[in-house]
Amino acid sequence: MTSHYRYDLAPYTWSLVQSMKKGRAIFTQPPMPIKCAGAPQKAMYLSCYEWEQRGVLKDIEVDFHNAGAVLFGVSTFVPPLMEYVKRYDAHLHFNSKLVAIDGDSKIAWFEEKDADGHLQRVEKDFDFLHVVPPQSAPDFVRESVLANAEGWVDVDLPARPDRAAPFGLCAEERHPARDLLGRDAEGPRVARAPGTGLKHGTISE
Repeated sequence: MTSHYRYDLAPYTWSLVQSMKKGRAIFTQPPMPIKCAGAPQKAMYLSCYEWEQRGVLKDIEVDFHNAGAVLFGVSTFVPPLMEYVKRYDAHLHFNSKLVAIDGDSKIAWFEEKDADGHLQRVEKDFDFLHVVPPQSAPDFVRESVLANAEGWVDVDLPARPDRAAPFGLCAEERHPARDLLGRDAEGPRVARAPGTGLKHGTISE
């Protein structure tokens, strides 16, 4: 069991991929929003590529459990992504949220929703498990006056002024030094705001 959402686990993840020769590999994606919506799939495709190169992919059952209802939120990218899904014979499980793990026994439990909205808990054993954790804004954002009910910075799309601070926290053109990090806002998760901060020298180590 591993996660590339912790940078220090990246070498461990790679060692698990390299040592796997057969069995079931499970990759997960939690409910949105998350940092980089494509990252959970990248882990799967890169792992499958390595297994394909070593000739062991045929002996590995690949499952992708996505808490969402579609493979990717931007429909333009779905067809090319499906080509990789087919190439690696990955099994897609939508509306399937990871809820518990027994690492010692190598068992994971998923809460799955059917077409009628009924929930059921599904148990699956695994030999390899890549977990993407649920994500939220930092406490100093979630517990501040800037946050909405979901804990993200409350913005008014597409203009993006901060509702709790209409003087322009999100307006780079008006006040670059006050530009909020996009990952903490309720809008689309993109890398624009962090890049803006770096450009203006407003993000330190």
